[in-house]
Amino acid sequence: MRTGLIVLFAIVAVAVLGLSIFYINSTIPTSTSNQIRKFSSYEELKTFLKTKMEESSYYGGGLFASRTAGIGTTAQTTAPAAESTKGTAGEDYSTTNIQVAGVDEADIVKNDGKYIYTVTGNKIVILDAFPAEEAKILSTLELNGSIAGIFINGDSLTVFGNLYNYYEYPVAESAAPSLKCAGDRGCIVPPIRYVPKAFAYVYDIADRENPVLKRNVTVDGSYVNSRMIGDYVYVVFNSYIDNTEDVILPTIVSNGETKQIPATDIYYFDTIDSSYLFTTILSINTQDDQREISNKEILMGYTQNMYVSMDNIYIIHQKSFSYKEYQNKLYDKVLIPNLPIDVAAKINVIRISNIPEYEKSGNMSTILQEYSETLTDEQKSSLEENIQKKMVEFQTEMQKEMQKTVIHRIAIDNGNIEYKANGEAPGYVLNQFSMDENDGYFRIATTTRSNMWWGGTVMISRSEVSSSGTGSVETTVARQERAVSLQGEESKTETVTEVPLASAQSLNHLYVLDSDLKIVGRLENLAPNESIYSARFLGDRAYLVTFRRVDPLFVIDLSSPTEPKVLGKLKIPGYSDYLHPYDETHIIGIGKEVLESEGGMALMQGVKLGLFDVSDPENPKEIAKYEIGSRGTDSDALHDHKAFLFDKNKNLLVIPVLLVEGNPFEPFGYRPYTWQGAYVFSTSLDSGFTLKGKITHAPSNTTSEYYYYYGPYSVTRSLYIDGVLYTISEKSVKMNALDTLNEIKSVELPSPQEQIYPITK
Repeated sequence: MRTGLIVLFAIVAVAVLGLSIFYINSTIPTSTSNQIRKFSSYEELKTFLKTKMEESSYYGGGLFASRTAGIGTTAQTTAPAAESTKGTAGEDYSTTNIQVAGVDEADIVKNDGKYIYTVTGNKIVILDAFPAEEAKILSTLELNGSIAGIFINGDSLTVFGNLYNYYEYPVAESAAPSLKCAGDRGCIVPPIRYVPKAFAYVYDIADRENPVLKRNVTVDGSYVNSRMIGDYVYVVFNSYIDNTEDVILPTIVSNGETKQIPATDIYYFDTIDSSYLFTTILSINTQDDQREISNKEILMGYTQNMYVSMDNIYIIHQKSFSYKEYQNKLYDKVLIPNLPIDVAAKINVIRISNIPEYEKSGNMSTILQEYSETLTDEQKSSLEENIQKKMVEFQTEMQKEMQKTVIHRIAIDNGNIEYKANGEAPGYVLNQFSMDENDGYFRIATTTRSNMWWGGTVMISRSEVSSSGTGSVETTVARQERAVSLQGEESKTETVTEVPLASAQSLNHLYVLDSDLKIVGRLENLAPNESIYSARFLGDRAYLVTFRRVDPLFVIDLSSPTEPKVLGKLKIPGYSDYLHPYDETHIIGIGKEVLESEGGMALMQGVKLGLFDVSDPENPKEIAKYEIGSRGTDSDALHDHKAFLFDKNKNLLVIPVLLVEGNPFEPFGYRPYTWQGAYVFSTSLDSGFTLKGKITHAPSNTTSEYYYYYGPYSVTRSLYIDGVLYTISEKSVKMNALDTLNEIKSVELPSPQEQIYPITK
């Protein structure tokens, strides 16, 4: 008797019970309502949260949790001298590498052509940086908190971060004796708890030697992200919800005046989430401390990332997976269509019954097994194939349904904040560069991953093909030859296994949404079994890098928002973590090189710079590359675009590098770092990347490897003012001539001290 069919029946029948355990903390029922609402009262807010918590707990969920047209969407790397600077300022200086022109991003280092403002530990240091020969520290601000980023706007300095806010738990009087020292028992110290509070401080720095705090804003919760447009900064905070019995409403304190947000001002959606938080959006005028702070409060899931244009803030979070919806679709699309009417009727009776889920599973398994015993071997084989086919198709569909990103659009205008729309797109978002707005359309690139145990593991390999539960995938595998350029060789032919989309472990997609955040265009199922490693939207084009073992660079046409299409792609070894426009027809990529071992395994190598020609979008080319170090070499620029300094007119590219050297095929294990600092390149279309030199901040007598590479001497940022290159670490600012890289001067910064957290009783 065939056992395959019984196994298939059992898998489908126990899906309800099995997946409710497998997806613990994420499998909860949800409503389909996406209409934004406001609570009518505090009691309604409490009831809403309590109800959702109970439903979430029943299904194993955890409710509470204790990066315009054309190339112009990218930041300009030079700026005119700031009018507010005192003394002589440089005529040409770099600014923070941002995503959208006109939308500044907070960073740990800023400069205005005359002064450098840098974060070191919990301090902000202001330096008179130009001319370099006379550079000196003017003042230091020390804060009780961790500093996330700063903005400079003329004579205004805005600082964001999180306070060190620790409290002793209150102790009842009756428990007091146990907390005292008693004989040789020692003393019992009261427990300490951390209460999240975030801050936004605005300083008047007209006198750089004596900054004056003019606006002090604190908010319940934690700092998420911020942007500055004109005179306004827009900042997002998340505030956790501890319980439903006594919901603490979010509070904003500005210059000593406390404003508690009433429940009737809080927006929400009638959906269930895996974690609820109050998301606070503030707008603060950096030039007028008397201007009222605007705010919007939304109850939603954990804010993961955001994209900001000149007109809108897009906030995203992951939607919780609806288990009941999955259950119904599983039966309706996979099992029921393959059963006789009478057997299907029996199954449906059990489905709608009120018996426990494990009993449902057992009863349905019995019915299905009894039915299978009435079939001939030929009928069983046919039914098994049909169910397998339906199941893999269902898996692909549910990948998109179970992994959705929720998008909120909040309009901004001269400090005003107005909630406008929300929508959904299948998949997970990598970072801010996976999102973009252009001509009223929002574009987003996502990855969906197979997280179902059905179908086994599908691998792409030169030497093997793994199968699904019964091996049926092998019969649909198509093999083809692809020429890929490998290390040290002009070309090499590699045999690659193609698998059905339904069996892919991951798929990649691009969606175009209108102003109401409804999907109007889609490009789905790109690069099966790979994931998006970087994305960049530039006007009517999108560039996506996906990776598994080689790096496909996709060039996508978005000139027709409703019909996005792939124009061309390039496959090369390695991948790019960040894409940066060189000009309108060339892209710079920074990522990792990859080598292939004899066993067919991809070995990550050093940092790789690549220059791509996309003038012919159907045939993109890599026209230059430069490899730095060996396996283990790293750069902050791989995961933080603000560490990437590029200026086309100066042929200048600077990145921080943590260097590892050695044979790339050495056995895995500990490989010591040999250097840390800034790599300075001359970059052009004719000669590619030419290393001009390297700058380190570590003193020559440094012996501690950990301190050398991860301590305050680690270079994290670089900038230029006129003909001087400035490299910045927590310990110092070093100035070198741009043309020769000869050192001009170095200014030592105050050492970051180990923070002693003050306890509030």
